[in-house]
Amino acid sequence: MFTDKIRKWITRIGGAASLALLPLFALADDLDLPPPPPPQMTEILDQVYYYFDNFYISMVVVTEEGAAITDPGGPERAARLELAIRKLTDKPVTRVIYSHDHYDHARGGKIFKDAGATFISHEKCMGLLQNDPLGQVIPPDITYDGQEYSIELGGKTIELRHFGPGDGHCMSIFYMPEQKIIQAVDVHLNGMLVTLDHLYSHEYVGVLNTLRRIRDELDYEHVVNGHLPNSSPEWLDRDLEFVETLYKEVLNGIKNGDSLDILKSGIKIPAIEDWQFYEQNLPAHVERMYYAINHGG
Repeated sequence: MFTDKIRKWITRIGGAASLALLPLFALADDLDLPPPPPPQMTEILDQVYYYFDNFYISMVVVTEEGAAITDPGGPERAARLELAIRKLTDKPVTRVIYSHDHYDHARGGKIFKDAGATFISHEKCMGLLQNDPLGQVIPPDITYDGQEYSIELGGKTIELRHFGPGDGHCMSIFYMPEQKIIQAVDVHLNGMLVTLDHLYSHEYVGVLNTLRRIRDELDYEHVVNGHLPNSSPEWLDRDLEFVETLYKEVLNGIKNGDSLDILKSGIKIPAIEDWQFYEQNLPAHVERMYYAINHGG
């Protein structure tokens, strides 16, 4: 049952639209939830920004030929995003990039489509994005197959890299090589473990491969994820170390014949004990890695 404190906090961060994010937080009566931060448009460099609102993050790239964004989120958030962009430029949003096919990142695109934007995703996203049960997702106009797609807009280059399964099977990593910026949505969070509810489509072996390839193949100095501000290359390194350790511990347990229950109660990762919801949610990550190793997805 929700406490009154949590109900009030949900209302402040956006009512029913924020219920999907509630399992990110521990449901304890003594939980001291901070006031939600207001929407923030933060410049990284060279008119490349990230917009943080209601615990979702969109990239915003401003050029003389128009703007490009990632993941508009829901309709109300997308409307606030459009207003925030108007404060940066009078040029229209001409490109909307879907990082993957989850509806919570994608249902607000109509405001940009009505203004003429082109929508882009990996080909493997089409199955879900063109079949939204609520009919709110704008299907991609352009899809790419394979591992790379390049967008040239107003003298800036945006590359999309598909490194295989991650959170779902069609993830695109947003990469600006000249500015050395990446956005890695739902394969990276800085210093927090989510609940099992948010891991059902997490192909954890694929996440590990994606994080390894980001480290090995991309040249970056600025890191953005999909939900929390203030990430960094150092946080991405810590996240990779965590997933590497989780993989090794679960794999060794499976080879030793340990049951899932034994692994969930026995695996501890001291290096991340300072992360939010470590005690509550580490067993869920053990379970999801166990499934990925045994099942392959």
